[in-house]
Amino acid sequence: MVNEIPFTEIAVVIAGHGSTLSAQSSRATRALVERLNEMAIFAEVHATFWKEEPYFCEVFEQINCEHVWVVPHFISEGYFTQQVIPRELGLTGAITVRDGFCIRYCEPVGSHAGMTDLLLSRAIAAAGESEPSETSLMLVGHGTDKDEGSARAVRYQVGEMTRRSERFAEVVGLYLDQAPHLSEWQELSHARNVVVLPFFIAEGLHFTRDLPKILGLEPGFEQRFYEVGQRRVFCTTAVGGDPAMVDFVIDQIKNFEER
Repeated sequence: MVNEIPFTEIAVVIAGHGSTLSAQSSRATRALVERLNEMAIFAEVHATFWKEEPYFCEVFEQINCEHVWVVPHFISEGYFTQQVIPRELGLTGAITVRDGFCIRYCEPVGSHAGMTDLLLSRAIAAAGESEPSETSLMLVGHGTDKDEGSARAVRYQVGEMTRRSERFAEVVGLYLDQAPHLSEWQELSHARNVVVLPFFIAEGLHFTRDLPKILGLEPGFEQRFYEVGQRRVFCTTAVGGDPAMVDFVIDQIKNFEER
């Protein structure tokens, strides 16, 4: 049984996207791995990336344990979690036995059951004392026409936050790479105050360059409150760097058999 294998005898691999253009893209994943290693509850914890070293195809060269759990540091199920990571790591399903390893492939951290509460707590903190009836919440996702997973995750969280909280006059989901586009934010959000909640793992170029440019906040995110015309914009950091990610990873490993 999976749950009979002590954590002290397993290796954990945190799989992230990374970037050749921005070192910030991998910072949250590397910090997560560092924190898990400091906790010393697993035999070993490694980071691996699609676009940075150590690459997906190299990570097993570093692993000394027979039992390996792979946890995608991604917001949602989609192209990377369903196609790229399995292909590059040689995974054939939820459990893969090969080359002396027994590899278990977990759900991404973004699908954790606690994500809605985490998003709400971050949004409420950013909103401060702004009047709820005058405050919109915008959840900003990447989105892509190649895969529905990214948009589906945003729509799910928008529905859950709308259902669970009365702190905001409305909750709106917008995207960088598909409709409804973030560029339409002033037409699609209606309250004077707007909380911008980036539903991203990393604070890479999408966060530091694209998002502030589209919102009219250049040079971008050096502060957390802005005046844009008649609107007041409150910004949060990307959710992937939140300390709760440590607990989410541990839970995804513990709950593997429930998939």
